[in-house]
Amino acid sequence: MNLLATALGLARFALPVGLVLLAMALWLTLRSGAAGPGVPGERELPVVGGLVTGVREVAVPAADPGAPARKAIELDLQTEAGGTPMKLRIDAAIATERVTAALNRRATVRYDPADGNRLYVLTADDAEIVSHADIARRLRQEREQTQAAARPPATLWAAGAALGVIGTVGIAWRRRLQAPRAAA
Repeated sequence: MNLLATALGLARFALPVGLVLLAMALWLTLRSGAAGPGVPGERELPVVGGLVTGVREVAVPAADPGAPARKAIELDLQTEAGGTPMKLRIDAAIATERVTAALNRRATVRYDPADGNRLYVLTADDAEIVSHADIARRLRQEREQTQAAARPPATLWAAGAALGVIGTVGIAWRRRLQAPRAAA
């Protein structure tokens, strides 16, 4: 009886621990779904034309302080309106050679000013070098990978549920065992 009483006494700690684990799993699940805004449609993006004056690889600091910097290709576009060249960025996963092909050529671009001037479409001399579909596919893959990495493991759900059930059953048994003593 002494061993059973000790086990049932410890069960009251299993319930809150199980609930905390379930809350953590729920929080991680909700957090993994918040990957930011989707990919804007091609027609929603502003169009700018001009001369591509520079292409280089740069390191872009990650939004998450613990994450490593990402590589990107930065493209300088001297707009037809003049002024300082516009700096546009594209993911380094797109072949640098493809983007370098636009160097010193007249180009038309579609970009997202709300996303750090991310380049979505690059057309030089009526030839599409970078398409919206390629960039959109790449961004969706990145977001899916980010979401998959942030999802809680199934063991967290299982451990939380198991401890919650053990705690609930243990507390119920303990009350049942102590009920006759209180009546006597």
